[in-house]
Amino acid sequence: MGADAAGIDVLVTWLGATGALSYLVHIVRNPSRSPLERRAVFLLGVLAALLTVRGFAWLRMDDALLKRAVFAAATLLPLAMALFTEGLLRRHLPLAAKLLAAGSSALFFALNLAPEPVRGPAITRAFPVALVGVMAMLGWFLLTRRRATLSPTENRLVSGCLLAVLAGLPLAASDFRLELGFPSQRWGAVGVLLFVYTLARMARAPEGAGGPASDFGWIAAKALLLAGLAALLWPGEVEAFGRALPLAVALALLFAVWERLRAQSAAEGEAGLLRWLARAPTDSLDAFAAWLRRYPLTEQHLILGPAELRAYRAESLARLFRDGSTLCSAARLRRTGAGAPREELDAAEQMADVLERHEMTHACLLGVEPLRLLLVHLPEITGSRDAELELEVIGHQASLALARETARA
Repeated sequence: MGADAAGIDVLVTWLGATGALSYLVHIVRNPSRSPLERRAVFLLGVLAALLTVRGFAWLRMDDALLKRAVFAAATLLPLAMALFTEGLLRRHLPLAAKLLAAGSSALFFALNLAPEPVRGPAITRAFPVALVGVMAMLGWFLLTRRRATLSPTENRLVSGCLLAVLAGLPLAASDFRLELGFPSQRWGAVGVLLFVYTLARMARAPEGAGGPASDFGWIAAKALLLAGLAALLWPGEVEAFGRALPLAVALALLFAVWERLRAQSAAEGEAGLLRWLARAPTDSLDAFAAWLRRYPLTEQHLILGPAELRAYRAESLARLFRDGSTLCSAARLRRTGAGAPREELDAAEQMADVLERHEMTHACLLGVEPLRLLLVHLPEITGSRDAELELEVIGHQASLALARETARA
């Protein structure tokens, strides 16, 4: 295989840094300003800085300054992980655990500044033991947490982080393969990506999503496929599959993180409808109609009443909404077959004429007696169902405004 083990180690490390930085940017752009979020920002910042600098240090193994920069970031990990664990559990860790985590960070940070004869053994031998020991301790606190003090969602997040810690212990140890003599590749950045994916997945699990086992199984299948393709491309290299596997796993996890973050961003964008509805006036239809211009979907709209619909039979138009839906589209009207009942055909023809005359595509029923319709225009392309659901919600809110106005009259 053309790329050697060191080159793949660097790529995997930078992929891990990209994953941590991606989630960090997502948090900064969509802040909740919670204590847990601040602790997560600190931990993700430390991980992103560590992995980024470490990649350069592995490219330039003789650069002493880069080595010190790498371990300066690494020494902050025990403290950052302990603070994040406290945030997850919503309670303070025992004093001894705090002293161990904070003391480890302070001690090794100071030793990293010491002359090389003192620094070398401490960083290469003592620090890996201390780091894995702190991770094991924090994993124990997550495992033995008081579940009754946490909500179901919090318990699921803690369980996911616990699994990430358990998987991360051997992965973190593999980063010291030069000292340990094994394994052949470094997997520490994969552990970071696993942790970031856990945060992204547990922060907002989509409705109808499968369990974590199915998610990780799908990610593993994609990683094995990528590694298998790499082995096929270099059939002469016996170790091609093993060398490509950490890179394939890192790529699969990174794209999974991006997909989760993209889904969260889309969901946060959809929350704009809720914010708009929360501020919408419902005292009168006129006030609500003015508010419609502030929402992109209904910025251009028409509200038709008895005067505008006097050329049509109101009972026929109202018949189109008797299936429980308050929305009618031009596409639905075009699907009305010639074999449909005469009353249905007549209603479809009249509504089609209303929409065509006003150059609109959708009609929302606001009221029956007298008949009032809200008309809007949506691009009629595949995948517009979400926009139609938004229109139905807006139509219901407009009906409420009309009902209140009628009740006062």
